[in-house]
Amino acid sequence: MEVRDAQVPCRIVDIEDILGTCLPDRRLLPDVRYLQLLLADPKHLQTEIGKLIAMRLRRMHSPHIDEELPYHPITLGLFKYAAYGQNGLGFFSEDHNVEDSACEDIQCHISGSPLEPSEIKVKEMKPSPANPDGIHNNKEGLSKIYKCVKSKYLDDRPSPVASLGVLVTRCEAVWFVEYLWHKEECDGSVTWQLKHCRVAPKFAAPDFPAGLMVATLHLQSLEDRQGHIGLSKFMLWANHHKAAPPQGFRWLTQYVERLAVKHGLPITPVGLRPVEPQKPLLTLQDAVIVGQGHRSLVVRLAPDDDFVVKISSTANTNREHNMHMKAVYSKCQHLRKAVPNLRGVVEGAGEGLSFIGLQLFCPGTISKAHVLSDSSKTTYINQARNLCKFIAIGIFLHSLHVLQPNQSICFAWS
Repeated sequence: MEVRDAQVPCRIVDIEDILGTCLPDRRLLPDVRYLQLLLADPKHLQTEIGKLIAMRLRRMHSPHIDEELPYHPITLGLFKYAAYGQNGLGFFSEDHNVEDSACEDIQCHISGSPLEPSEIKVKEMKPSPANPDGIHNNKEGLSKIYKCVKSKYLDDRPSPVASLGVLVTRCEAVWFVEYLWHKEECDGSVTWQLKHCRVAPKFAAPDFPAGLMVATLHLQSLEDRQGHIGLSKFMLWANHHKAAPPQGFRWLTQYVERLAVKHGLPITPVGLRPVEPQKPLLTLQDAVIVGQGHRSLVVRLAPDDDFVVKISSTANTNREHNMHMKAVYSKCQHLRKAVPNLRGVVEGAGEGLSFIGLQLFCPGTISKAHVLSDSSKTTYINQARNLCKFIAIGIFLHSLHVLQPNQSICFAWS
């Protein structure tokens, strides 16, 4: 096989050389789609993640036990959420009912037809002195992608063809592989020749890979996990409860964008659509994240805005809007007010996300520099005293049936 036998140029390149540069107005798309993942709890994956944990428990006692199939559903779930909201493009699992030696582990369907393959392996082979770039040490996975493309996805396509696949180790990290093919005709027969192979990012040695998605190498005390968990809890647990998307998921979202452009699909707009039909779509081009949690994403749309926008599930946003509609601000002086007429739905990441505007913007947390003088100490002590008022505010809102005891609320300093 050409990749396996090193008969074509193969090299490591920068990630931008394969995926391109992320446009400014789409910088936050991975964060919004990752929020969809964290808000979801796919029931069908709970059993699969349980199987994966059980397999890894066995692996702790026998390092040679590492089965590939338990990683497939989790990896497919990450692919699906990276593409959430992009019309005409979707990812599907391998069809095990078809006898096909060149069947990819994850199929990417473009306008209903499979085109760009992805392959999952259980081990990343590190670079070595003989192969410092690591490409040929990982020839098994790269050759499988090559075989899928050459045997199924080149016929009737105009030359040259640049195929773009993904190599995944377990569900932990991703590498993007570009093969450039040229059609050659001789004596009435047509053959496709591979001209080059490019891979990004580089294979790690010995650090964690740059395209990390799930830090499963950090998982400890697996025996303490009881029952089945969904994909969202698994991601938070595996990545030390960080709510920001890992770099591999960001690149996977960018990979989806690259495929959509490559195959002429209309790119799904990303932005905030106000409920008032006369208002235009609010872009996220200049938006800056000021808060990122397991249930919401808070952004500042422009550097000089004195308000923030909170993105969460439609149910959560409607509940918060209902709370502000019923709250009497004269009796709740420290309740953070909603921005009038600034609410709507989020576009570009599928259905189910909405937003609401909240007044005031806090530039950061209190640090030692804030209390160096007596006057600043007095200011912050007085503001700290307002904390005791928050309990009374919560009781008041609860009496209006707009806030449950386990629900949080944003307050503004006076």
